[in-house]
Amino acid sequence: MKGISAVVAAILVLLITVALITALYIWLASNTEQTTQTGTEQAERFTERAQISFSIDGVNNDTIYIRNSGPVDLTFGGTSSGYVLINNRYVNVSYSAISPGEIGKVKILDYFNRSITNTISALYLGAVATYILGPQPIGPCTPSWSCTDWSSCLGGTQTRTCIDQNSCGTDQGKPPDSQTCADTEAPSTPTNVTANYLSPYSMNISWSASTDNFGVTGYTVYRNGTVLGTAGGAMLSFLDSTPYSTLNYSYSVDAFDATNNHSQMSLPAYNATPEDYSSTILHWKFDEGSGASVYDSSGNGRNLFLSSGTTWASGLKKYSARFSGSAYGYTTQPVVSLNALSVEIWIKTPADGESDFLIWKDDCYRESWRLMTMGNKAWALGSKTGANWDWNVQGTRDVKDNTWHQVVMTFNSTAGMKLYVDGSFEAQGTATGSFVRSSGATLIATTGFGCTNYGLVYSLVGDVDEVRIWNKTLSGSDISMLYNVLRQ
Repeated sequence: MKGISAVVAAILVLLITVALITALYIWLASNTEQTTQTGTEQAERFTERAQISFSIDGVNNDTIYIRNSGPVDLTFGGTSSGYVLINNRYVNVSYSAISPGEIGKVKILDYFNRSITNTISALYLGAVATYILGPQPIGPCTPSWSCTDWSSCLGGTQTRTCIDQNSCGTDQGKPPDSQTCADTEAPSTPTNVTANYLSPYSMNISWSASTDNFGVTGYTVYRNGTVLGTAGGAMLSFLDSTPYSTLNYSYSVDAFDATNNHSQMSLPAYNATPEDYSSTILHWKFDEGSGASVYDSSGNGRNLFLSSGTTWASGLKKYSARFSGSAYGYTTQPVVSLNALSVEIWIKTPADGESDFLIWKDDCYRESWRLMTMGNKAWALGSKTGANWDWNVQGTRDVKDNTWHQVVMTFNSTAGMKLYVDGSFEAQGTATGSFVRSSGATLIATTGFGCTNYGLVYSLVGDVDEVRIWNKTLSGSDISMLYNVLRQ
C-alpha cells in the first residue's frame, strides 16, 4: 500500500508541474503579443506625429487659424475639443479636421482678456495629438464698429445701435450712440373730420388721430378758415358752442407738436345749423317726390304749386321738380323785400343755348327782380321802377350742361347786386337804390302766370331743387357753405 501511495503522489506532483509550466507558457505568450501590439501602435503614433506639421497662421479675436503644412489630415485624435494654454491658463477650444495645405479654425470657447497682448504656449488637441509650441503672441483685439442709422428725433435726442463686429468685449473706440437734435418734423394731417349738429347753438367736430415722431401735443380747430380753439393731444373732438343759426360752416383741423410744428390742415367738413326762419321768406326743398305742391319749410305759408305737366326726378339729396317747357310753379303769397334780398336756386338743364326764366317776381307789368339764363350763362336783373333794368349782371360760366348748379343772386340797396355760381362770385352791378314794389306772384320755370305779355317763350326745360329766398344779403362765405353742404 505504501508503494501505491508513493506512485500516486508522484503522478500528482507531475501533473501539477505540467499544469504550472503550461500556464506559465500561455502567460508568457500572451504578454509577448500585447507588448508587440503596443509597440506597433506606439510606432504608428510616433510616425503620425512625425508627419504632422502645422503652424499658427493668425489669431482674430476668439479664433486661432492653423495652417496644415504636413502630408496628413489634422484630425486631432478624432475628437472636436481640446484646450489651449494662453498666458499659462488653460482655455477650452473646439475645432474640425484640417486637410493638408488648408487653414483651419480653432475656436476659443472660454473668456480671456483680449484687450492686452496674450501668448499661446501650447495646443492640446485630441486624445493623441498634443503639440507644444514656442510662444505665439496674440496682439490686442481691435474693435470694428458698425452702427445703424440715426433714429428720428425724439425728445430732442437721436439714437442708434453700434456693434463691435470683432466682439472684443470693450467699448474702446465706440462711436457715440446718441446725439442732440432739433424737431422739425410736423405731425401727420388729421383725417375723417366730421361736423355733427347737436343743437341750434352747438356743433361737435371729431377726427381721427394724427401721428408724430415726438407725439402729438394738440389739435387746432378752424371754422370757416379762422381759429376756433384747440384740443389736447389725447382729445379727438371739439365742441363748438358759438355757432348761430341760418348759417353754414366749414370745419378743418390741424395737429401740432411740442415745438409747434403744425401739420397740413385737414380736408373741410361742412354742416349747417337749422335755419332761423326769421330771415327766410321761403324755402322749397322738393322732398315730397310726388303731388302738385311743395311745402314751404320756412313756415311762412308760401307753398309752391305745380302746374300740370310737372313731373318728379332725382334731386340733390332726395327729389326735384322736372319742367318740360310748358309746366311751371308759383306761389300767390307776396314776397316783398325791397332793400335786401338773397335768392338761391339749383338747376339741372341741358346745354340747349336757350334763355330760360328760373325764378322771378312779377305782376305782369312791373318786374322787381329776375334770375334767368341767357344762352348757357346765369343772368340776374333788377329794377327800381319796373320799366328799366337798373341792375343787369351776367355770369361767365356755363350753368346748362345737364349737371347740378347753384345760382345765387344777392341784393343790397347800398351795395348793389351780385351773382354767384356754385359758391363762387361771378359778377356784380353797383347801382344803388331799392327794388320796385311788386305784388305779383313769385314764379319758377316760366315767363308769366296769367300774363299775356310774355307767353311761354322763355319757359325752363330741366330740373329744379332747393329754392330759398332771404330778406337779407348773404355773404360770399355763406353762399360757399350752402354750396358745399348740398354737394357733399
